[in-house]
Amino acid sequence: MKRSLLYIFTIILFAFSILSNLFIFSCNPNNSELKADDTNLNETNEIILRLCAGGDFIPHIRVLKSAATYKDFYDTLNFNGFRYLINEIKPIFENCDIGIINFETPCSPTFEKNHRPFVFNVTKDAIGALKWMGVNVFMLANNHIFDQGRLGFRETIQMFERHNAIFTGIATSKEQAEKPIIMNIKGIRIAIVSFSEFVNNNLNDSNRAWVNIFDLNTALSIIKKYKDSSDAIIVTFHGGVEYANAPLPQHKQYFRTLIDSGATAVIGTHPHVPQPIEIYTTKDGRKAPIFYSLGNFISNQSRGYHIGSNIKLGDTRDVIIANFDLVFTKKNGRWEYDIKNISAIPCWTENIATKNSIAIRTVWIQKELESLEKKIDSCKKYSSHQGLLSELNSKKNLYLKRISRMKVVVGDSFINTNFKSKEVK
Repeated sequence: MKRSLLYIFTIILFAFSILSNLFIFSCNPNNSELKADDTNLNETNEIILRLCAGGDFIPHIRVLKSAATYKDFYDTLNFNGFRYLINEIKPIFENCDIGIINFETPCSPTFEKNHRPFVFNVTKDAIGALKWMGVNVFMLANNHIFDQGRLGFRETIQMFERHNAIFTGIATSKEQAEKPIIMNIKGIRIAIVSFSEFVNNNLNDSNRAWVNIFDLNTALSIIKKYKDSSDAIIVTFHGGVEYANAPLPQHKQYFRTLIDSGATAVIGTHPHVPQPIEIYTTKDGRKAPIFYSLGNFISNQSRGYHIGSNIKLGDTRDVIIANFDLVFTKKNGRWEYDIKNISAIPCWTENIATKNSIAIRTVWIQKELESLEKKIDSCKKYSSHQGLLSELNSKKNLYLKRISRMKVVVGDSFINTNFKSKEVK
């Protein structure tokens, strides 16, 4: 009898287990047969990768003081105040598969205090904060990377390696520096290679420390070498004329040539101000974005700018986040892509100084305007709040003025003031 009951109980338990698994399987909203990686199994699959890129992360002395002021601002993950500098931009980058920033500084513990005008250095907290924000590729080929000499250069590489932070454009040898990083994202191979037009203190040594100095023939040979072993190639370029709102004619020619040779997109930094976006049609009919300059991502430049200032003075505080979707489909066993939703998300470097503190941070204008509208509507209900209302309207007008300026410089159709979650139009 006991054996019969045990047998019946076992059958019931087995049946219940099957039914439970079926129920869980059918109710999982993300269920696609729960494959570990189904991106290579279906010839008709469509995979969308979103790229976001920011310009020059420049740790001016006052930027570091702002971080120090707000080192305990959040309950957790303050990164010694570096989170405060970039916290408002996280909603943009965390929505991207590829997040790129120009990290325009060494990160050298030996020379931690060796920071002065035009000679930069930061602690590891800057790397941690930017990774937390959503950056997963750091461009290190720029003119400030040797600011702390070869020792600082090598320590920078060590700090990135310790923090599992991917970087491009430099290495301890020329051979390694010229190899693109290749990221495998959802089964798609994205190659990224970075160049700088120059460095302030050229300490290049092909066997000890190397920054990729831009040479068109070298760049073309790298693209040729790696385009068959990757599904897309992004080229970043640090150079041009500082504070110029338009690229040099030779740079336009260089970038178009890179695209014609197989590059997917070119992203420019260094001028400290935004420049136009171009959608270039290649000789074989592809359309590719060229972001000639993203401007600064954060800095202390133009801290005296206000709404009555010369409009151009605020350009170094205008921030654009490059954004586009790579839409891959598999044809004849190989991934092919279209590029959609090419845009620039307008942001602004807020720079507020009082007698006792400095508050520098980059804010997302779209979200700031939404917040201001709510506050303005609330203030209108109370006659005693007219002073605050005037202040809020002034701030709103400043943001609208900067959006208008960015539309003129970058291109009206590219400025995206309605950035949303992933969607392909």
